[in-house]
Amino acid sequence: MQTVMPMYIKRIQYNWKQQAGNSISAPVKYFYNLFHFPTSVEIRVGEELIQTRPNACIFSKPWEPRWFYFAEDTTMNWMHNDASIAVLLDKYRIPVGQVFYPDNPGFLADHFQKMYWEFNSNAPYREELLDGQVEELLIKLSRSIHEANTSVPISSSERKQLLYLRLNMV
Repeated sequence: MQTVMPMYIKRIQYNWKQQAGNSISAPVKYFYNLFHFPTSVEIRVGEELIQTRPNACIFSKPWEPRWFYFAEDTTMNWMHNDASIAVLLDKYRIPVGQVFYPDNPGFLADHFQKMYWEFNSNAPYREELLDGQVEELLIKLSRSIHEANTSVPISSSERKQLLYLRLNMV
């Protein structure tokens, strides 16, 4: 009996250009969306605005609106995914709804490019290869996040609380 694999990627974009001053208010259309920002951007996560460092990533929560602001000309990489990717996000402990910073982000652009070209091809076994590439990307992200222990930034309110605690330690 043949096992049918899901097609995780619904849409993907590599090196998508954004002009300085542009903002994106993306409608809710897909379950999980991975965004990679090579430069610093302002992003809304829940009710909080976060100014990211370069090479920030986020898997948006299912059905959560997305908003980004680009202060400088830049590019970004993104993929919209089917709900079936949730199993892999859990398996590889990828944070959802949080900005995270891979320790060694150099692999991201190349991997997005590889998936983008495969997604837009008509090659035999295209879907199977793409699903394998998605899983490879998640494994690399997991290793980079958890081995470096740099998975999530702290918010400005948390930073203030930690500074207060540090200054008032007995």
